[in-house]
Amino acid sequence: MKGRYATMGGLAVWALLLVGCGVPVRVVDAERPVAGQDIFYQQWSLGGWQAAGRSNDQGLLRLRVRRSSLEAVSVLHHGQRLARPLQAGTTVIDLSALAAASPTAPTLPAVPTPSTPLSPPVPP
Repeated sequence: MKGRYATMGGLAVWALLLVGCGVPVRVVDAERPVAGQDIFYQQWSLGGWQAAGRSNDQGLLRLRVRRSSLEAVSVLHHGQRLARPLQAGTTVIDLSALAAASPTAPTLPAVPTPSTPLSPPVPP
């Protein structure tokens, strides 16, 4: 029992030391709906801590970026994976504008609208 707690404590100290030394943060998506949902999660991996973020109902995502060495933010938006470079500091990302600027952004099919209101068929 004592050895297990010592090992867990050692891992916690290692994680704190690595975070204190400026381990790069990588932002990845959790493939959830964008508006009003948590789309990022935070956990330790070999690539470093993965950042946490939340979008509001307008599709805006605010991230606190610790270092400028981040490569991109990856978001699954209407089935399309988007990427954008990030700056150090607080960054606000408009996901809808990002989707519109993407060269491979999906286009929605046109919805047919009847020119006259639908009415029940008239018997012959």
